[in-house]
Amino acid sequence: MPPPIRSFPARLLVCLGLGALPLAAHADIWTVDLVSDENDSACIPGDCSLREAIAGASAGDEIVFALPGPSPWTIRLQSGGGLGTLQVDLALTISGPGADLLAISGDSTGDGTGDLRVLRIATTGALAISGLTLRDGRLTSSGDPHGGCVLAEGEGTFTAVRFENCRAWSGGVVGIGIDGGDGGAIFATTGSTLGIEACIFAGNFAGTGEASGAPPFGRGGR
Repeated sequence: MPPPIRSFPARLLVCLGLGALPLAAHADIWTVDLVSDENDSACIPGDCSLREAIAGASAGDEIVFALPGPSPWTIRLQSGGGLGTLQVDLALTISGPGADLLAISGDSTGDGTGDLRVLRIATTGALAISGLTLRDGRLTSSGDPHGGCVLAEGEGTFTAVRFENCRAWSGGVVGIGIDGGDGGAIFATTGSTLGIEACIFAGNFAGTGEASGAPPFGRGGR
């Protein structure tokens, strides 16, 4: 006589089925331990710049900081030789120690004048950044006029970030999908997503913006 047929609960079958699926990749944490801006090697303990951490990260990873010496720290971005504006083209979290403790600056030489934009979020990027200052981003050409410190073409979420001394060609503090030069601190292109919470904007400027505008968004203001 054949053994009786037993039925399993549907929820158990579902669990068994899920067990056959590959596990999701585990997000990695990258620790920045260099104040200097370089891109001459992989991000390894004792020799990892912010730029190298961004380049090495995969989607969903997080970048944190363990910088040497006393705070506050300033990472001065350099140009040329594969350096320049920091580029984020995937989902990434950057968690700073506090806006009063860490600044990422577009003033390469420390002479008080910005030399380049600090950050660009590409259309494929989704950046959540918190606890630091973005400062001294500067655009001087009408050929690339948008976003003195940040150009957001993808998704950007900024929490407890200070934007200071950021300068664009024209427009207001934050520009959103406007023709011409805009966004002294941030410019978000049409179709991008921008979230700003508990942030401070100080001393930002856009060349031909009018003070009669409605800051921080669009043309005008500082």
